Formats: sequence, C-alpha cells, structure tokens
Amino acid sequence: MTEDFLSPGRKGRIMLPRNVLNAVFEMARKHSFSEPLAFVYMLCKANYADATVPDGTFVPRGVLYVSKTELLCVFDWYRSKLDRFLTVLEQRGVLEQERTSGGYLLRFVEYDALCGMLEGRNCRRGAAAALPSPAVGGEALPNAADVTGTEGTAVPAFEEFWEQYHYVVGRQPVDRYLAERCWNALTPAERVMAVDAIEDYFFSLKEAGYARTAHNYLRYKSFVR
Repeated sequence: MTEDFLSPGRKGRIMLPRNVLNAVFEMARKHSFSEPLAFVYMLCKANYADATVPDGTFVPRGVLYVSKTELLCVFDWYRSKLDRFLTVLEQRGVLEQERTSGGYLLRFVEYDALCGMLEGRNCRRGAAAALPSPAVGGEALPNAADVTGTEGTAVPAFEEFWEQYHYVVGRQPVDRYLAERCWNALTPAERVMAVDAIEDYFFSLKEAGYARTAHNYLRYKSFVR
C-alpha cells in the first residue's frame, strides 16, 4: 500500500463538496476501487457530527459505522484485501476498529487534521514511523517492513493470490501445495507484482485456454513483463 495519500506533503489541500465526491464514487463503482480512493471514501462517509443511528448505536464525529460486507460491495474487493487494508491502516495509527453487534466502528485517529481543520499537525501522526513493539497478549507487532513491499505497498497473502488468480483466469485450482512453495520463495515485491499482474497476464493471452496453472504462473514468473 502506498502511503502517499495519507499525508498532504507539500502540495497543499483542496476542499471539495461531498456531493462532488459522491459523484466520483458512483462513477468508480463500475470498477474496483484503488486503495487511495477507498481511503477517501471511508473518510468522506465518516460522521462529521456526533449522531445516534436507528439501531441505537452512538457514532461520534470522525467515525464510520459500516459493515464490511457493504465495503466489499462498494470497493469490489476480496475480503482478504479489505482486512489487510484496514489492518495496515490500524497498525500505522491512522484508523481504529471496533466491532459491534451491527457492524464496525472505524475511527479516524486524526479526523480533524485529515479534514484540514487543524493547522500545523501531521494528518497521520506516527503513520510512517515504526509500529509500537508491545501488543495485546505480549506479542510484538510486526515492523512496517514485515507487512509491506517496495514503496510501502502492503504484501498480499497467498490466499488472496490463489483466490484472485482462479477467479480471473477461470481455471480449476490444482497443485496448491506447489504453488504455495513458489509463492513463499518470492520476494515481497514479487508477491505484490504477482497479484497486480494477474489481469494483464490473462488478457495478454491469445486464448483463455492458454492460461497457466497458478503454480506455473508463479514458477515461470509470468507476472514479469
């Protein structure tokens, strides 16, 4: 996951009406959301004032009350990708998750700063810093390098690759053990590339029947162009 969209950097900010953003979201729903767009969507949908929703849940300012099923439908993502996306944001101090009986409360830690309402404050305090070492249960949290590839891109899990590959190419899954061995031998950057290139690889084939098994796709690094 690239971190660029989590900080304004030196390029300043712009203010957009929510109805303009909603129009962008509607157009984007024809395709899978990118991670930056997913982040903007969640930020835009977070409460801008304290409120109590019809099921009686109190939702404070800066909190998005939503089900993961809804986000999956909007973003057109796999569950594993959404979980990974939210986990990385949480580990970097950008977001806090709380599960309730009706869904999830996603709290933006620096909501006012992200909305440009606080001067001189970093909108993602500590987001680029190393993760805290102590964690609940006494286990150390991974460093950012353990969950990201090159340029801060979050590294997908094998399950995400396996599911997405067969969804795109339409082949019957075979040789999972061999494919997972090849996956484990890849570098983090190669794993990101392997998932990102699935559609490009498939649509570059002259015929769908020429698609390799997931094992051979990884073995021969068909994702490298």
